[in-house]
Amino acid sequence: MIVWIWLDDHLYNSLNKTIPVSEVARGQSKYPLYVTALGISSEEAAENIKLMSGKYKMPDLLNYLDQQTKLFKFED
Repeated sequence: MIVWIWLDDHLYNSLNKTIPVSEVARGQSKYPLYVTALGISSEEAAENIKLMSGKYKMPDLLNYLDQQTKLFKFED
């Protein structure tokens, strides 16, 4: 199973840069995505992110998934 996690630089820095992370520059964004993965190298994960469609920093599919997950509310 492959798990993708996108980190901003604040979280990455707070983890003392101890996990393998690759930066992905997409579109004309000044700020990269920070990518790590389970089951494949972070470099391979970064290359896969670069190949995803979308003209902005976040690939279209990830934007859609982000929107859909915000629709669900979990109760304790």
